[in-house]
Amino acid sequence: MKNCKKMQEEMRKAAKESGVKLYEDGEYEGKGKGFGGDIVVKVIIKDDEIESAEVVSADNETPEYIEVAKALLNDVISYQSSDVDTISGATLSSNGILEGVRNALDKAKAKG
Repeated sequence: MKNCKKMQEEMRKAAKESGVKLYEDGEYEGKGKGFGGDIVVKVIIKDDEIESAEVVSADNETPEYIEVAKALLNDVISYQSSDVDTISGATLSSNGILEGVRNALDKAKAKG
């Protein structure tokens, strides 16, 4: 993942230098399918970066698994991407969270 992080940092730097904006500032929600149903994630974008990401609801997920899977949100923020590894043992919950992040980021994409 180190190469992926470096590549993503270079892409963000190139976009900023060229004046291209990737995301609009704001709060965005996205939904993904976990093991037990829908997982809703909120992503906050500020200055064209993922400032924070959190699970808003995951009512039908097994509590132990969703808690473990939430740890991958730190990677989403660190790598500024939803292209991160899932957490072993909580794969379906992880996939639902990442799908929710991707949906939220799609809503945040800059227009034009």
